[in-house]
Amino acid sequence: MAGLRQINFSKKSVVRDKLSFSRQNETEETMNSECLEELVWKAQTGDRDAFGQLVERFESTIYWIVLRRLRNHAEAAETTQDVFV
Repeated sequence: MAGLRQINFSKKSVVRDKLSFSRQNETEETMNSECLEELVWKAQTGDRDAFGQLVERFESTIYWIVLRRLRNHAEAAETTQDVFV
């Protein structure tokens, strides 16, 4: 899908993202479900800004879940990108 940004999971960025992981989860938990549903609907109808917001909110969470299962940073990064395609 055009407009996807390259995900960079260098060791430095992984550590930084891991530190912010718990703060991001708090944000996701407090996110209004109606707002989330609206973002998903907009993204499905082609709204790139809505899609970008969804990627920003869930990219790190998805990466860490996948990494726990695969235990390989490169494969986890690739799988995370595949989720959003």
